[in-house]
Amino acid sequence: MSTLKNQFAIHRALALLVAVASLAVSGADVSYFGVIKSIQCLQTNESYAPTALASNGYSFTAFAVAATNGVLTNATVKPGSSAVRALAPTTNDTFWIYPQSFDTQSALDAAYPPGTAFSQVNYAVTLSATNDGLHTALLNFFLFLTPLSYPAAPRLTDLAAAQAVDTTADFTLDWNGLGGSSLTIVQLTVMDASSNVLFMTPAPLQTGALNGSATSARIPAYTLPPGGELIGHLTVANPGLPNTSSYPGATGVAALATDTQFPLTTRPAPAPPGLEVLPPQAGQFQLQLTGETNRIYQILASTNLLGWTNLFTTNCPSGRFQFTDTNSPSHSARLYRAKVGQ
Repeated sequence: MSTLKNQFAIHRALALLVAVASLAVSGADVSYFGVIKSIQCLQTNESYAPTALASNGYSFTAFAVAATNGVLTNATVKPGSSAVRALAPTTNDTFWIYPQSFDTQSALDAAYPPGTAFSQVNYAVTLSATNDGLHTALLNFFLFLTPLSYPAAPRLTDLAAAQAVDTTADFTLDWNGLGGSSLTIVQLTVMDASSNVLFMTPAPLQTGALNGSATSARIPAYTLPPGGELIGHLTVANPGLPNTSSYPGATGVAALATDTQFPLTTRPAPAPPGLEVLPPQAGQFQLQLTGETNRIYQILASTNLLGWTNLFTTNCPSGRFQFTDTNSPSHSARLYRAKVGQ
């Protein structure tokens, strides 16, 4: 993935992360908008803590998401007393974004000050929409009167397992405790080399959405492509107080976020398993399954080729597994097959 694509993917994922779409009232041209300051980290080994990217590891993002194509005609952000920045539409013009990256946090804070409890800095987001007209909303990095803080960088605790993911089985990715706050937003995203999103945990306020109490996420079987060198992002964000009054029907939010990027590699597609019927022992059928080591297989049986019953599931630790069907004497006919995965 090129640096430009990677940075844009991070900005877009962060923007979508903190957008609370379910709060928006149906009918407005704009669903949600916001500003995000973030630290992008990299973890390549579970024995080492994530570290900020050496280049462009600190970023500011302003974003707006329209309800449909063609209704948002202009969007800008003005940080405090600084100059106005114009957001630009992406190829899908429902999503508008202004991203800027820096090499240090001091440079980020100088350009986009967070403010203090005694001197809040407001970010004026101005949106022009076809049916709703012109609206300006003020956002800041505060929750009531308390300044937001950056979340600690999430640390993957089983990164080695993520380098040999079996796509035919559920995979659970684990990370360290994040503090347990229900207000903290957590999201896991997996992308391919072209920045296409392959998997994403539910968005905030949706069923199954993650918060600061989460320490793992499950990627269902057959979600990721086999034989892929993918990129994961575990993002944690502390949101400020939403603005739902300046633009009726739209929700604005500011957030401080930390993102840990990590490699994720999937195993090649499995070869079809072999299943051999061995000579029966004491009237019971003996089966031998051959396959790859540490790959999940099922041995199934049927009497009519229409309905199949799973007799046994194995991870085939040696690449070869023998199974005795103790119920076979009670059937006049018995058909078998082997299946890879869940």
